[in-house]
Amino acid sequence: MRVLGCDVLEAAVSLGRVRGAHETAAAFPFIAIATNHVSASTNPVNSSSAKQPPPADAGCVIAGAGQAGANVALTLRQRGYQGGVLLVGDEPYPPYERPALSKEILLGSRSAADCCISSPQQLAELGISLLDSTTVVHIDRARRIVHLSGGSDVGYRTLVIATGCRPRTLNPALADLDSVAYLRTLDDALRLKRRLSPGQRLAIIGAGYIGLEVAAAAIALGCEVTVIDREATAMTRVLPAEISRRILDVHETAGVRFRFGRNVTSMEKTGGAALLHLDDATTLPADQILVAVGVIPNDGLAAEAGLEVADGVVVDQNSQTSDPSIYAVGDVSKRHHPIYGRGIRLESWQNAQNQSIAAAKHICGASEIHAELPWFWSNQFGMNIQIVGTPLREHRTVFRDYGEGRFAAFCLDRGRLAATVTVNRPRDIGESRRLILNACALDVEKLRDPAVPLRTVIVQPEEPLESRSH
Repeated sequence: MRVLGCDVLEAAVSLGRVRGAHETAAAFPFIAIATNHVSASTNPVNSSSAKQPPPADAGCVIAGAGQAGANVALTLRQRGYQGGVLLVGDEPYPPYERPALSKEILLGSRSAADCCISSPQQLAELGISLLDSTTVVHIDRARRIVHLSGGSDVGYRTLVIATGCRPRTLNPALADLDSVAYLRTLDDALRLKRRLSPGQRLAIIGAGYIGLEVAAAAIALGCEVTVIDREATAMTRVLPAEISRRILDVHETAGVRFRFGRNVTSMEKTGGAALLHLDDATTLPADQILVAVGVIPNDGLAAEAGLEVADGVVVDQNSQTSDPSIYAVGDVSKRHHPIYGRGIRLESWQNAQNQSIAAAKHICGASEIHAELPWFWSNQFGMNIQIVGTPLREHRTVFRDYGEGRFAAFCLDRGRLAATVTVNRPRDIGESRRLILNACALDVEKLRDPAVPLRTVIVQPEEPLESRSH
């Protein structure tokens, strides 16, 4: 069988070292399953069925083969980096993007191949080595060597930590049930997809982005969904209450039930289902439980090596750690943000992409500093939600309604735009970005009026935000 392009991501599930190959065959019937032997033609990573040892000196070693790590590797080659490049990933797949895991993968509207960044064959053609199902377990900074989980040692001139995050888990004594799931990896998404059949009762603990995206997908699949959160409303970490209320209205209309201000105190198995006990003495039966209460940066490797960590690996504007030969990028990094003048750890597709590209350019000798406003998006029940900037609870929110559920919410800090949230109005994001960066005072009445172009709502120009942070 000849495997081309990112179909390898799906074919990789068939490797003998991955459990559940028969389930993969059912999900992807066009993939030939070879559970005992993988020939060179079906596994472009290696020239034989045995995994090849890593190079003794890789030049640049990248710990983490997700979106951030992959973009470092690809950009190094695009910029003419002459040393070896080794991607070390703990999953049995080539690099892929994660946003679809909580949405399209569950719905079946996108495949694993659609999420693929580069296949092993494409990486090999670029001179990038990929070690999957492997982790960096120790960094010897003095000798510039990393120790791998398979027992090998690899030397490096530059090391990039792109280890991402892991789901925040419940106390095992509280959630020791087979029906409890977390969502971070492709395998997590495929397992959850198999569980979301019509009529299933899904309880989601956590009303953040992941929880609400899965809720929307589960309703579309015919499940009954209840979301539990200890806060008073949804997405409190990223949205003011007035904005989240509008989004919740759409969820409730679609059939999602919410239990805000509640904690789960215990769970028990009753027959083939689970029973959740809440702190108001009520109970909730569920066939499946998803825990989506945030993530924790995988900064233990850096901390053990003596690098500075503080809710992530602390890096400067160039993504360098306290050791100049070691960089950190993506969700695990806490970078000094030149716009805000403080350290920020961003969990977003945009940051994983663009910070990694900038870090790779710096490794190649460029002095370009990565400086852009945070940007996030989410798709829920036909709502395309986009956020630029950092909304805070204390911001004043001004709504601009366009009808048919479309709106822009402008978050003002002392009369100047700090962030914008749009629902099905993406065109306002670009102009909002300009208004935020230019620190403009705005005319609130014009801001509310959908007939007034955003570029005309400025009261007076001010010193740009970038220069104010220096």
